[in-house]
Parts: sequence; C-alpha cells; structure tokens
Amino acid sequence: LFTYQNDRTIVIGRHQNPWKECRIQKMEEEGVTLCRRASGGGAVYQDLGNTCFAFFNQLPPTSASTEAPSVDYKT
Repeated sequence: LFTYQNDRTIVIGRHQNPWKECRIQKMEEEGVTLCRRASGGGAVYQDLGNTCFAFFNQLPPTSASTEAPSVDYKT
C-alpha cells in the first residue's frame, strides 16, 4: 500500500480531452497542475485535503494498464 497527496491537481482519465474537461486558463491562473492517469474514468480535483492510495503487486502488466500518453495542455 502506497499513500500520497497531490497539491492542487486535476487528474483526468486515459481518454479524456483536457480542453473539454478542464478550464485551462483558470488552472494556469491558479497554479493547478494537470495529470493523466493510465486508467479510464472521470476528472477529479485533488489537493492536500485528501489522501490517495495505490496498491502495488507483482502481476505482469496487461495491455489495458500500459502507460497513457502524457498531456501538454499549454501547446
């Protein structure tokens, strides 16, 4: 079990479009980071008020769990 916290971050799912899901200009003004996770799902806001967790295992990766492409929303 691995616990962690993000400071002012919007995390989007693998197939989400940040230009449709996020208010990019407001994020830049307020110093909010954008991050894409490898799995699907909706957009969530995280800050130091919540604790995230992850489980690590020794199973081989599947095609569904390969790394998602990075997001450069400033271009």
